[in-house]
This record gives sequence, C-alpha cells and structure tokens, in this order.
Amino acid sequence: MTSKIRPESYRQFPIRLNENTMTELDNLAIQTRIPKTQLARDAILTMMTKLKTTGAADHMNEVLSA
Repeated sequence: MTSKIRPESYRQFPIRLNENTMTELDNLAIQTRIPKTQLARDAILTMMTKLKTTGAADHMNEVLSA
C-alpha cells in the first residue's frame, strides 16, 4: 500500500481585508499571474522575517510586558 506524502501541510485562518486592499490584491494577482494565496503567504513571511531580523518582535514584547 502506498501513501501520499505531502511535502508541506497547511493550516488556514480567516483574514479580513478592506475593499481597497482586496481590489489591489485582485489586480496584482491578475497582473502578475501569481495566485492571491501565494502573494498573501509571501507577504506574511516577509513581514515575519523583518520583525525577527530587526529585533522589532523582541522589542515589542519587552514594551508590552513592562
């Protein structure tokens, strides 16, 4: 018996975007032919990396826990 091995498993969460942001995302996805899911995922990963590498995440945690 063979089983399918998924290289990555994904989890979902709802995200609400205002009308202007959604329109921009729609237009960018059409213009670049990159799916909206991929654009959103890449944007989130980029922001997470910036927060970690700049130390902003640690600083925010310190400020909020004081």
